[in-house]
Amino acid sequence: MLPTISARSMPRLCGARAGIDESSFGPAAEEARTRKTEAMAANKTQSTVSSVEDFLDAVTPARRHDDGKTLDVLRRLIAIAWTRGDDPAAPAG
Repeated sequence: MLPTISARSMPRLCGARAGIDESSFGPAAEEARTRKTEAMAANKTQSTVSSVEDFLDAVTPARRHDDGKTLDVLRRLIAIAWTRGDDPAAPAG
């Protein structure tokens, strides 16, 4: 049987007693989130004119270079499969 919830039990289920920080709601909290978002650093991923192949050719040691080339081939094959409408995760056959 489920316990009944009455008006007297609500303060125990809500607010500070339930571990909810009431300062995270309302206009002041929204303003604080906006300030935090505006103060965040710029995205480190920037578009370049360099190609993936040029980047991978410059990678050292040779094992990382080979791994990068392998991953690039896999990425391209998956992209081709998705554009054709195939499901690359489906079993072959």
